[in-house]
Amino acid sequence: MKRVAPICVALIAAACSHGPPPDFAPDPGLVEQIREIRMATNTTACPGETFAAYYTAVLNDGALVSFDTRYDKNHPPRLHVSFLDA
Repeated sequence: MKRVAPICVALIAAACSHGPPPDFAPDPGLVEQIREIRMATNTTACPGETFAAYYTAVLNDGALVSFDTRYDKNHPPRLHVSFLDA
């Protein structure tokens, strides 16, 4: 029974994952238009403290596209923060 609990927790965590599937990729046309990626965070943090960071893509025409942190398969985001992990 002790072995079953960690397996159940892992399966539930995987099922509740809010990230995109491994084969999900942004539109190459959108990626070509990105001229800058802006990052916004808190202005102060203590050593060892975690903090949020928000990313926004600036396109060639000046439009801003936020990188989403959640994934909805029915309404996939244009950009997801997982694309920054490359």
